[in-house]
Amino acid sequence: MIPEKKPVERCVDLFVHAPIGIAMFARDTVPTFFKMFVARGQTELDQQRKQAQQQANRYKSVGQLAVKFAGPVVRQQAEQRVGEVRQMADQKINGLLMPRNGNGSPGGGAPAPRGAPAPEAAVAPPVEVPALAIPDYDQLSASQVVDRLDGLTPDELAAVRAYESAHRGRNTILGKITQLTD
Repeated sequence: MIPEKKPVERCVDLFVHAPIGIAMFARDTVPTFFKMFVARGQTELDQQRKQAQQQANRYKSVGQLAVKFAGPVVRQQAEQRVGEVRQMADQKINGLLMPRNGNGSPGGGAPAPRGAPAPEAAVAPPVEVPALAIPDYDQLSASQVVDRLDGLTPDELAAVRAYESAHRGRNTILGKITQLTD
């Protein structure tokens, strides 16, 4: 049997020996705990950094895909819009070259400017547009025209080449015609 300690011995244990034991325990274990907490913090930061890098790589990949695949679509739409604007400009220019009278038919409806002699025959000869074997040619994009070139006769290809060279000069169409005629 262990004899019971006297109250003075208990007080000495509680107020002297216990704090010294706690201090010694802390001295031995705090560096270990400190190293453990530092290691845990570093691990967390490394994981956060890796996740951020992975997310940035995903965004970069999506951006690269968008540029790679959306770029040709944007170019095609831009070419189509430029073609539409050119066609409207050609119509406006042709309208200026061939003035219309009050009832909408071609003829001398445009008054001469003041001080200028009235021209005898101010009507320009009509511009001859060759009949192309591809319907609605001017409304088609370059890729749509290229798809329709196969199966045309050499004369039809020559007409398309002449028309394209005189108007929009799209290299994809002219190159395909060259491939088909050589």
